[in-house]
Amino acid sequence: MQSKIPNGSWPVLFTPFDTSKEIDFEALDEELDFYLKTHQAGLFANALSGEVFNLSKEECVVIASRLVSRSGGRLPILSSGNFGDTLEEQADSMKAVRDTGVAAVVILLSALPRPDSLVEQILELVDKVDAPLGLYECPVPEHRLLDSDQVREIASTGRFVFMKETSRSVGTYTEKMRAAEGTNMKVYQANLRCSPGSLENGSPGVCGIFSNFCPEWTARLCEIGSTPSEERDALFRALVAFHDVAIKHGYPSSGKYYLTKRGLSIQPISRTHHTHEFGDADCAFIDKFLEETDLATPSLGTDELKSLLDKLGTAPIFD
Repeated sequence: MQSKIPNGSWPVLFTPFDTSKEIDFEALDEELDFYLKTHQAGLFANALSGEVFNLSKEECVVIASRLVSRSGGRLPILSSGNFGDTLEEQADSMKAVRDTGVAAVVILLSALPRPDSLVEQILELVDKVDAPLGLYECPVPEHRLLDSDQVREIASTGRFVFMKETSRSVGTYTEKMRAAEGTNMKVYQANLRCSPGSLENGSPGVCGIFSNFCPEWTARLCEIGSTPSEERDALFRALVAFHDVAIKHGYPSSGKYYLTKRGLSIQPISRTHHTHEFGDADCAFIDKFLEETDLATPSLGTDELKSLLDKLGTAPIFD
């Protein structure tokens, strides 16, 4: 059996780039140091917010190795690992990621070679790779979801310690979480708006993009857990505001820009974007938003949030 990983908030690490769009390793070190100070349960590298589909296998391995080495066991590091066109190639890449010392190698469901027979492909990788494993229902390039029976079968192997669940439904999430009970697999909620209900149902924590730029708030949200309170409501309102602003304004560069405004050297440069390329108008909107919003204390009222969301319009969902 594999060791269990901690409950709580799991940011999905941004990959920092320099002006040539090469990995900025000094900024990566600084980003890790930032999260070490904010009471996180662990970090998930080389995922969608980390622009995994725009990184080479070699870059992913180097990122994982760098993070594990610098963390020195202070914070568990997870990394996606199944890269390649065949299960054989994916198993080889998973072994390379495993050898960096990560706490678990995460299988991207959307990267599996075939869109069907998901469980069969996952179990074949289990047989090929001797390592603690995780699952991520990554919504890109194709959103592939497991049902609770499939989660139960996979979790019962004893090889999985982590799952990032992206059904965007509290009920479906809870069924999968319950299906993994009695095993080492912990199922984390990826969706912000589903987080309060999931925590009320006993969720071990969250692993979503909202953890990336407001990690202290998500850590506190997880600490409060299942107990409804005004503090929890205030945290949730503030997280919704920061999340939707980022998503509507050139994510993931907008998320990196938040960290720039928090004093980190990471630049709002990305190899890809989810809605549109980050530009001057996005920068100006976020600057104005931050002038009007307290980063130190989640103090956004209900009416203020409604006004902001009306101005933003419907935000697309990226888990």
